[in-house]
Amino acid sequence: MTLSALEIDILSSIIKRGTAGITRDELMLDLSKMVKGIAYDDLMRHVKNLVDSGYAELDETGPNDFTIIITQAGKEVSGL
Repeated sequence: MTLSALEIDILSSIIKRGTAGITRDELMLDLSKMVKGIAYDDLMRHVKNLVDSGYAELDETGPNDFTIIITQAGKEVSGL
């Protein structure tokens, strides 16, 4: 699977947070500094692609709230 630029940015943001992962709000803040005008639905589509590909795990912590944790495969594919 080839990762999109946004998916690489998402993995990069997760890696910066370490083993605790990144929350939805933290991810939105990080991405707003890198990518202008991303819609929430588009973001979630890319997050789902990463989860479905085994590059990240999604821990739903509440309605419309989550933490994303990178997997070993995600670390390897991101090259970071």
